Amino acid sequence: MKRYKDIKVSTTENISGIKILQHIKPISAHTVLGTNVFSDFLGGITDLIGGKSESYQKRLKSIYNDAISEIKQSCYEVGGNCVIGLKVDIDEISGKGKSMFMITAIGTAVLGESITAEKKVIKKQDGKIYPEDIEFLENRLMLLEMLEDKSLKLTDNNWKFIIDNKIVEVIPFLLDRLEKRFAYSEENLKVYLEQLYDYFSLLDAEISTSYLYDYIEQTNFKTGLNIVEIIKKLYLLDYDKTIKIIESSKLDAQKIGLHLSTLEKSYYTIDDIEKIENLISKIDVSFIERIQIQTTTVKQFLKSIEKEVWICGECQKPNEMDLAKCHYCKKDKYGFARADLTPKKVKDYLNKKILLIKELANSKNIKSI
Repeated sequence: MKRYKDIKVSTTENISGIKILQHIKPISAHTVLGTNVFSDFLGGITDLIGGKSESYQKRLKSIYNDAISEIKQSCYEVGGNCVIGLKVDIDEISGKGKSMFMITAIGTAVLGESITAEKKVIKKQDGKIYPEDIEFLENRLMLLEMLEDKSLKLTDNNWKFIIDNKIVEVIPFLLDRLEKRFAYSEENLKVYLEQLYDYFSLLDAEISTSYLYDYIEQTNFKTGLNIVEIIKKLYLLDYDKTIKIIESSKLDAQKIGLHLSTLEKSYYTIDDIEKIENLISKIDVSFIERIQIQTTTVKQFLKSIEKEVWICGECQKPNEMDLAKCHYCKKDKYGFARADLTPKKVKDYLNKKILLIKELANSKNIKSI
């Protein structure tokens, strides 16, 4: 299982269509919230007269979903793929004149196997062609035709078909739509990112990695950072591909490469030390001053004198030679603002990671593989 969101949860001891192979261990998740979460309910009790408080219901639903998400994560961490016997309790904790709510989710992590999936595999391998096979091919061809003539719409049915059948031909189309989503609301963008995450998590890791990294080099900075988040959630960090992006001639792509450099892999080996060292070396030589030195004439008292200034590579404005940052756009000579993730910060982070990997490798007597 590639993602914890795929974990099935049931309040009973069984899940329809799932054969339980192993009971792993009891698990729990806890969330503590201040009473201000319920301020709408407590401060406006009249909302309940003659009906239900819609805001209160939404808050309760959000809290419940958070608890479910937490227990799915706990199940994932212990190697399970299902949670049975789920119970969710909300308790109030009071003390020193303050109150908090503790949400507790309890269940059992188990390892299950899909019964229906077994039957489907057997059916598909029996050498026969079924009506659903013909229907699938017909729908696939229709979708690809719409993709070709640029009439494809991401309706619920089309999106479900794309995800269920892992249609890789639509990847460029899906990523192009991500760039356009910035014209919509933040909530709209968030929903679409979740859909993309669901889709790429089902594909082969090598395919997802290839497409996502390739698109970073051709998109803008904001869209690139959203792709970084997908790579982060799926643990698709690839040091060789990250080096390629660091080597890009575009500063925005290089900056995205720095963000990629701070991601985690699903696991490390001693051989990753050399790859990280190569990445550090590439960062050292790839970020250069993006300025031009020019001589300009200025009037001083009754005469004109010539002096050198540096032209900012970002805003193209002239600056005094003794200034470390552009007076106008506030970026340094390398094109970085104060709040940006800089090459130095990333190199410090990577050097620390090397030391930690070496220490852990020595303590576990891990050799090169």
